[in-house]
Amino acid sequence: MKEDIKRILITSMVEKAFRDGKSSPRRTARNMIDLGLNFSKGRFQKWFLTYAQEMLQDQESAYYDLVTDVIAHTDEKLLINFGVNLVYNGCTKGAAVIRKMEKEQGFNIPWCLSMKMDGKRMEQEADVCQEWIRQGKELGIYVYLMALKEGNPEGLLKFLKMNPDCAFIFFLGGQTVSEGFAKEVRECGNAMISVPARPDSVDNCWFMRKNRLLYAVHAGYREADAGRILDDTWLKEQLLLHPQFAFVWADWECESDIRQKVYEHVVDVRMKQKYPVLYMEIREDLQMIENIISDDACAVGFETDGSVVAYARQTRMKVKDIGGRTLKEILKIMVPKDITEDVAADIPMEIP
Repeated sequence: MKEDIKRILITSMVEKAFRDGKSSPRRTARNMIDLGLNFSKGRFQKWFLTYAQEMLQDQESAYYDLVTDVIAHTDEKLLINFGVNLVYNGCTKGAAVIRKMEKEQGFNIPWCLSMKMDGKRMEQEADVCQEWIRQGKELGIYVYLMALKEGNPEGLLKFLKMNPDCAFIFFLGGQTVSEGFAKEVRECGNAMISVPARPDSVDNCWFMRKNRLLYAVHAGYREADAGRILDDTWLKEQLLLHPQFAFVWADWECESDIRQKVYEHVVDVRMKQKYPVLYMEIREDLQMIENIISDDACAVGFETDGSVVAYARQTRMKVKDIGGRTLKEILKIMVPKDITEDVAADIPMEIP
């Protein structure tokens, strides 16, 4: 009950800050950060808000343009609820549970879980996926990345409705975002939709903007594609669609030095605040968040075929048959605190 009251208080204060600051998006941005710092207790929350506070001292920051655009074109309830779920439930309340459980149980717990799905699995195993989420929340996991390369996105809505305290990012594979799907996502208020960065997603982006949704564009890249990322050609193309986030991630066959150059460039773009979009190399940035939240970072995800993949301490593992094990049992096996490089084969995890 104490945590529920605290969440209600935070949500109420955020709503008031929005109302008071609508006439000045710049002031709203600064007030939100100051408010967050007053309540922040989690490691990542303090780090992120301090980082944001320093960045917004630059009056020419393109992030002020982003804030103005987000306030003008995003549903207020969606923006506030998703933000509180992500920052409070995910980075504060959930992170505290994760650290406590890791210390007591002797295994690592990821800050977020990823799930790859297709239409068939979503239809036949939705209850299984929901059970992973239920068990994840018991361990402090409130953030879920769900990739649906094919199938009707409306099947994802059940997860939003059953888990109003979680933050979801749906990575679609090119499906059309329908009026009904957009309406439900907006009303549930706990999801962001990401679509592939390609021509057939233009209509989706403009539709989501019209429907006041939180949305992003995403793209995987190989070595041959890195040049367009490093010279900002790719990102500039996405700005025309006005996404709030732009995600990239490397193909696992991409050389490590190329991946490192791309990540360094993404961080440099963020630091220079040149573009009104939050730019992320999603694998590397999620790992960075994990490193702040937990003393021993790891990443875990469920594949379309039901197998589980994990990454911890430079070791990648895959279990094809989990044999009805609980999430806690899987984590004990795959990401124990004493994991070493010879525990499992070097099989890469993919997020999302």
